[in-house]
Amino acid sequence: MHLPYCFSFFSHVKISLPEIIIHVLNPGRMIFGKSYKLKRKGSVVTMMQKIQKFGGAMFTPVLLFSFAGVMVGIGTLCTTEAVLGSLAAPTSMWYLVWNVVLQGAWCVFNQLPLLFVIGLPIGLAKKQAARCCMEALVLYLTFHYFVSTILEQWGSVFGVDFAAETGGSSGLTMIANIKTLDMGMFGALIVSGLVIYLHNKYFDTELPDWLGSFNGSTFIFMIGFFVMLPVDGVISLVADTLHAYGITTADGLELLVHIGINTVELNGEGFTTKVKAGDNIKAGQLLCEVDMKLMQEKGYQMHTPILMTNGDECADVQLLPDKNVKAGETTVITYRK
Repeated sequence: MHLPYCFSFFSHVKISLPEIIIHVLNPGRMIFGKSYKLKRKGSVVTMMQKIQKFGGAMFTPVLLFSFAGVMVGIGTLCTTEAVLGSLAAPTSMWYLVWNVVLQGAWCVFNQLPLLFVIGLPIGLAKKQAARCCMEALVLYLTFHYFVSTILEQWGSVFGVDFAAETGGSSGLTMIANIKTLDMGMFGALIVSGLVIYLHNKYFDTELPDWLGSFNGSTFIFMIGFFVMLPVDGVISLVADTLHAYGITTADGLELLVHIGINTVELNGEGFTTKVKAGDNIKAGQLLCEVDMKLMQEKGYQMHTPILMTNGDECADVQLLPDKNVKAGETTVITYRK
């Protein structure tokens, strides 16, 4: 490392000219005969390292572009009749052979989401990167199977014509022979990033001996399987007075959540909605904020009925007995569709 660079990068550390041998031990520490803590620069170094690591991970699939691009160019040239004349006629053996080469060359560009799903863990997984690549691929495909089935069954609820051809303005595409919503690179990076987070945090989790076969990648798949469920319900109605919400669950159950008794009289006062009709929601998501102090001052009871408006389509509806409940944890009703 050249001395001028060290002066500029660690400008707040005072050194004298004789101290020209500098050893960088790690980001945040240097030695000039003794160690100095780099309080201000350490965080910058760490952030730069993370950015570089992410950039390197993103660059991994890009390394394939050069050769694939060359082969696409050659294959296109060799199958263009305007350039090679009758030699490249669609019925000639020359064309048929080069068309095989051309279609193979398009693989990298046609499967970019899959490549980035697999490539990102190579640079960002902190341990067992190969395992993380497998987990990311399987969970990415699982996610799209979920999306495909949801759109096939309830596409009209989401405003999606699932019977339409893929591509164009349909918003649909084919991924690994799965007809699904076209989320492009963004969806691939989000799913892969989420799997990397789960892998780095839970891969080394020690399960009881009797669950030993679920350690490692299987455990990540178990967690990710439920995390990848994209929708628990859809907001089908938001009352103009903001006190009532209609929800259609992924299995078709229709719920009406009515906040408080007679709160319709407030005409929206004291309610701040966090969703709108058509929004996809997940269990635990905030629907509305209520000014409880205002409700108390005006004397409204805040009992909140939840009505199953198509409950006659459900079998074996079970209401749990009265008891203390905790949001996000306690089940109060079960049913079977």
